[in-house]
Amino acid sequence: MPSYKQEPGSHARGGAHAAGGAHAAPSSRPSLSLRGAGGFHAAPDQKKAASPVPERLDREEVFRDTPAQSAPAPAEPRREVAHGAAPKRSRPAPEAAPRQDRARRAEAPRQSRVRQEQPVRRQRSAPEKPPKESSRSPVLTVLSVLAGLVLAGLLTVLFVAGIFRVRYILPDGSRKSELVFRGQAADRAPEVLQEGYTFIGWEDEAGQIVPVHTVPVYEDTVYTARMMPALHTDGHQTYLSPDENGFIHPDELLLRGQAAEILCTFLEVPAPVGGENFRDVERTAPYASATATLKALGAAEGELFRPEEPVTLRELLTMLGSFYPELTWEDLAIYAEDADPNDPDAPYLLRYTFRDISQLDPDYALFCTAASMGWIDSGPDVEISANDALTRAQAAAFLNRAFGRGQGLEIDPEQAGKFIDLPPEHPLYAQVMEAAVPHTAGSSGGSESWSSAQPHTLEAREPGFFFLGTQMYCLGEDGYLVMDEEVDGFRFDADGKFTSGLPELDELVQQVLGEIITPDMDDTAKLRAAYDYVRDSFTYIKGNHYKRGDVSWAEQEAYDMFATGYGNCYNYAGAFYALCRALGQDATLISGLYGSNYLLHAWVEFTVDGERRICDPEVEMTYYRAEKPEEQIPDMFMMTVAYSNRWLYTK
Repeated sequence: MPSYKQEPGSHARGGAHAAGGAHAAPSSRPSLSLRGAGGFHAAPDQKKAASPVPERLDREEVFRDTPAQSAPAPAEPRREVAHGAAPKRSRPAPEAAPRQDRARRAEAPRQSRVRQEQPVRRQRSAPEKPPKESSRSPVLTVLSVLAGLVLAGLLTVLFVAGIFRVRYILPDGSRKSELVFRGQAADRAPEVLQEGYTFIGWEDEAGQIVPVHTVPVYEDTVYTARMMPALHTDGHQTYLSPDENGFIHPDELLLRGQAAEILCTFLEVPAPVGGENFRDVERTAPYASATATLKALGAAEGELFRPEEPVTLRELLTMLGSFYPELTWEDLAIYAEDADPNDPDAPYLLRYTFRDISQLDPDYALFCTAASMGWIDSGPDVEISANDALTRAQAAAFLNRAFGRGQGLEIDPEQAGKFIDLPPEHPLYAQVMEAAVPHTAGSSGGSESWSSAQPHTLEAREPGFFFLGTQMYCLGEDGYLVMDEEVDGFRFDADGKFTSGLPELDELVQQVLGEIITPDMDDTAKLRAAYDYVRDSFTYIKGNHYKRGDVSWAEQEAYDMFATGYGNCYNYAGAFYALCRALGQDATLISGLYGSNYLLHAWVEFTVDGERRICDPEVEMTYYRAEKPEEQIPDMFMMTVAYSNRWLYTK
C-alpha cells in the first residue's frame, strides 16, 4: 500500500496531491484548510497572495475559485499488530476528518462546477396590455370630484367648528343620541313614557336636572331620564286616620314623619324596600318605611329627616314637588316680543309673584310650580307663610287642592259620621272629612258631592267629663268635645283638653299624674297620691308671700315648684291645687292666715258632703323634716274643721 508523506507546515486535509504519490507543484493560490463544518482558511505556512482570499468565505464561492481534485484521497497506512496482542487503536489527529467527510469534500467542487455550467434562463415578462378606456362619462367624473370636495370641506368645517354627541339614557336602558355643534343646545331629546311613572327631566352626570334644550354643549354629554313614581290622585282614598280613641286631631301640628306616610299612600307603583334610612329614624317607628321610600326616591335628602318636628308648607311642597317636573326660567319669565331672552339685561316680567316670596328665594321656582299647577294662589298681595308649621287640617286642605278633590264640598254629618274633636263648625271640617272618611264622589259644576260613604262611628259616651289616660275632656250635649270653653269652672283648650291656662304647667302636671295614678284608683285614692307626692317630693325654701285672699299666683308658683323642686307654702299649695284640678276635683286654693301669730299662709280646701275639709302638705312636711316619731306626725290630708283648729287656719 503506498504511503504518503506529509509536507512540513502543510495540513493533512488541506494539500492537493497528484496520482502515484508525487507532490503537485506549488500553486500561486494560498493553501486552504477546512475546519470541521466551518469555512476554508489559509494554511499558516503559506504567504498571502497579492489578491488575498477572505479568511471565511461562502462554501460555493470557494468551490468556484478552487480547481477540481480528481485524484482519490490517499488511504491511511495499515499498521502491524503482534500475534496475540490486542490491536492498538490509533487516535486520529485532531484536525483529521473521517473518510466520509473527505469524500464529501471531494464531491462538493464538482457539484458546484455543474451548477455554474447550467445556462441561465431569462424570464419572459407578460406583454403589456393597452390601458382600458373608462366607461364613466366626463359629467359623472366632475360630479364625483365635486362631491369629494364638498365632503372634504364639510369634514373640515366639522373639525374646526366641533361637533359632539349627546346621548340620552331611557328608563328601559336603551339609548338615543344626536349630534350637536359646539356651543349649541340639543333639540331632539326623545319623548319619555313609562307606565306608572312621571318623567321629571334630564339629569346630567352630576345628578342635576338641566333643561337640555337651552344648555350649550361643549363636549360629549350623557343625559339620564329621571323618573318618579306617579301619584294616584284620581280616587278618593283616605290619608288621615283617627287615633285609637276616635280623635282626628284637626288642629294638631302635622309631623314630618306623618307627612311622609301620607305621600307614600298615593304611590301608583310599589315603593322600593330595603334601602337605607335616615340616621334619626328608628326602625320600629310607624313612619320608618315611608321615610326610607322618600330617601330612595330622592324626595328627601340629607342624613337627618327630623320626623318628630312639625312640617312647614315649604317642606311639604318640597316633598310633593319632587314627584313633578319643576318649571324652567322660560316658564317663569315673560319677555317682550323684540327682547332677547339670552340677554341678561333684557327686561322681563315674572309670571308668578308672591308677597313674601322673592325671586331670590332658593325655592322660588318650586312655589311657581305649585302656583302653575293650582296648588297655591299667586299675586303681589298673596302671602304664602311658607315657613309656618301646618296643622293636620291645613295639610289636608292643601293636599286636597293639589289632588283636585274636595272643592266646593258640603258634607252631611249624618252621612259622614262624626269625630268628636271635629265639629261641623270647624273652618276646615269638609276638607278633613274628605281626607278621613272612605267615600265615593262625583263632580258637577266644579263642586264635589258624595254618592256614598262609610261613616265613622263613635264610642258611646255620656255628656260630661271623661278621661283618656290622665287627660281630662268634656263631652257636650251635641256629642262633640267642649273646646275653647269653660264648664263648671274648668277651662278646655282648642283641642278639648283641660288646661290651667299655662301650657308649660299642664305638661309638667301630666308627667306627674302619669307616674302616680293607676287605672284601679278611685277619686279619693288619686287625691291621696297627689297629696303624698307634693308632701314628699320637694324641699322648703323661703319665697314669695301674698296678701290675704290673693290667689292670682297659683299657676306660676305651682310651675316653679314642679320645675325647680323648691318652694314655700304658696308653692306647696299651688302644686297640690294644680294636680287636684287636673284630676277633675273642685278644689279651692286659700291665701289666708295661720297660727296664733296669724302668719301669711296658703293651703287647699274641699267641700265633702257639705263639710269643709282642709289639706296642708307644707305643714305636714315640716313634721317629717323635724324627724318626729310617727305617732306624733299629724295626718293633714282632708282635715275636719275641728281637727284643724289646733293650727288656727283663718281665711
